[in-house]
Amino acid sequence: MKQETIKWNAALYDERHHFVSDYGQDLVGLLQPVKGESILDAGCGTGSLAAEISSRGARVHGVDRSFEMIEKARTAYPDISFQVADLTDFDLQKTFDAVFSNATLHWILEPEAALKCIYHHLVPGGRLVLEMGGHKNVAGIIQAIKTTLEISGTGGQMADTGSWYFPTVAEYTALLEK
Repeated sequence: MKQETIKWNAALYDERHHFVSDYGQDLVGLLQPVKGESILDAGCGTGSLAAEISSRGARVHGVDRSFEMIEKARTAYPDISFQVADLTDFDLQKTFDAVFSNATLHWILEPEAALKCIYHHLVPGGRLVLEMGGHKNVAGIIQAIKTTLEISGTGGQMADTGSWYFPTVAEYTALLEK
């Protein structure tokens, strides 16, 4: 079952949600990009972290499922390669020294398919550096919304919250090991 495509407002994302990329700066530090190596930015969004990685000398290729995000990335960073791709089903016909992913994989409802594609794109011994929302990440927020809806007399009805995947560390570790 393929996940429904989410339409992103790339300008609004950079304007109001830049904190996602701001926090991702620490993840770039963990990645430790090396001049000349090739790095896949899986879920690159509007490209700001791909640009940061590129500024350290690595060759970066960014992919994102959102056409709007990729268009903004291409406009902002024309010297970096970006393309629209679904992380659960893509083949770039090449491998990378590292795969980097910031605040993306919790949006992927088919984690095994995404990890298979990521693995396929890593050179033997390559590294994966990622950050994603974890178990019960927004559970308190969802419960507060439901409670507020119940108090308001709507019976606690709200839209399906199945757009995210927030595994435990053990669950995701098992997927990575597989």
